[in-house]
Amino acid sequence: MADDAQEKIYDLLGRTAPPGEQRSFGHFNAADMGEGDALAAELSEIAKGEGVDAAIARAYEVADAGSLGIAKYALKLFVTHDDEAARNLTIPSVEISDGEPLPPASEAWGEEENA
Repeated sequence: MADDAQEKIYDLLGRTAPPGEQRSFGHFNAADMGEGDALAAELSEIAKGEGVDAAIARAYEVADAGSLGIAKYALKLFVTHDDEAARNLTIPSVEISDGEPLPPASEAWGEEENA
């Protein structure tokens, strides 16, 4: 179980969505965090009744339905907070992103460079 489940976790967490095909996820967006927290709780309940593999399958369903960011966030919470998942599974410690680099601080805060 653990090897297959571990591979599925790495696969889902390593996914990137083509632009425009997924809704964006914000760690500072209360609605997104609420949805992610609720999904993580759902994953824990599924794991108690049907096992960890079923919980991971549910995360895949949410990701495939257009909420990859919420699925990833919830899966990370599930793996770190569910007793059985935390004992047997891990998440990568560092996420590599193919996204754009961050702008200089002066641009990020809307300040003019020559102010």
